[in-house]
Amino acid sequence: MSISVSSNVVISPGDGGAVLFHKTTGRYYQINDMGLQILQAIERGATTEQTVAAIAAGTNTPTARVSADAAQFVSSMQERGILE
Repeated sequence: MSISVSSNVVISPGDGGAVLFHKTTGRYYQINDMGLQILQAIERGATTEQTVAAIAAGTNTPTARVSADAAQFVSSMQERGILE
């Protein structure tokens, strides 16, 4: 299954992450830098494995931890309509 950032979402990057605005619901969400990296990777069409490996290498965090955190983040964003 392929996922993408909803066309109803505006991403405003800032220091340490981003603010997301869902135009349909009128809700705002704040995400940290890892969340922003994940959304940007999805927009570029990167695979999950590529995204996890890049974040793990860039943060010196174990791959298993990044993978679990990324899966939880993606699930949460899908529930909120940020990802579809």
